[in-house]
Amino acid sequence: MEKFRTSALLAGKGAVIASVIAGFLLLIAFSSVLAGLDKHDPSLPMILPLFGLPALALLPPVASFTQRKWGQPTSTGGHIGIVAICGGVGLALTVVGVLAIDSAFPELAAKRVQEQQLRAATERTAPPTTTGARKTHLDRAAMLDEARSALQGNQPERALTIVYDNAPAEILRTDPEVKTLVAQIETRIKANDISTHDSNFAEKVRSYWLPQISGIATTAPASAPDIWNAVAKLEDATRALEDSNATPLDQAGKDAQRDLRLAIAAKQRAFFPILRGAYAKIVGQAMWERDIDIRVSGAGNRSITWTGGLFAARANIARAQGEAQTHLLRLRFMHSTYEWVRGIGERYTYTMDAPADDAVGYWDQGAFKPVR
Repeated sequence: MEKFRTSALLAGKGAVIASVIAGFLLLIAFSSVLAGLDKHDPSLPMILPLFGLPALALLPPVASFTQRKWGQPTSTGGHIGIVAICGGVGLALTVVGVLAIDSAFPELAAKRVQEQQLRAATERTAPPTTTGARKTHLDRAAMLDEARSALQGNQPERALTIVYDNAPAEILRTDPEVKTLVAQIETRIKANDISTHDSNFAEKVRSYWLPQISGIATTAPASAPDIWNAVAKLEDATRALEDSNATPLDQAGKDAQRDLRLAIAAKQRAFFPILRGAYAKIVGQAMWERDIDIRVSGAGNRSITWTGGLFAARANIARAQGEAQTHLLRLRFMHSTYEWVRGIGERYTYTMDAPADDAVGYWDQGAFKPVR
């Protein structure tokens, strides 16, 4: 401390004044170097303590040296020269310090380059935002949560904006979960507004829902997911019909409601018996190794029978019915019978309150909601 004070006094008044000015210039130079780094740069916590205070401590000795070497400056130009020397030396030290840290800690430099490339890719792929709006980048999990929340709130355009604002191009191309979400969003947008020129209900029925229903093939599905996918399409159309009831419609809209209801009922009447037969076959194949046989019978295949030694115990019957009942109701089975030997011995039949095949509605929390 004594040496620091002595060197400052030796410099004379002009050099001290120049040192103070040079200090401000050095801080500006130091800030300029830091501005060239990303604000998230991992080198910053090391650069600041290593070169901030030592650079300021350098000023009085430099001013003292110039005073001894060339004498006390008597003009403004001499003071400016001292300022230039101090500022230049401080800036050089700061730049050298940054390079030294990168050389000594290559993992910091590699991390800086990686983060800058990732942010650059995100900025290139994100769509333009409204002028003055503040852009915030979310991590992958937060992006998926917000986009799904917007989609559940029937805001697919906002959901798509969230994804494109936050997902780098590489993730959009390769991440299966993100790609699936984008496909769901685009499907919802198409369903909500099939025509950019005329998006009213009648146009949606004509251009989207009726082709969607007629496109459901009345052939036996080959797998359980195919069964539930077909049922889901019918239920989606039914929900669209329900939503239209809350909106005042002109005559064209009312006619579209009638056409949609008739199309749903006709498809269900033809398709549900086929779905029930396919369900018995697919589940029967899965239960074959457990010595359980499954078959459907009656008008429209509305009765299902389960045969197997497992059902000699009533507890097993109750458990099996409890596990299957949600699926049976959704496929509109009316009777479910259990026997341990086919056609011989005790049988137990559950009678279920299932709607007719042509009843338009959907299941919600175990209850059937008819839509008129």
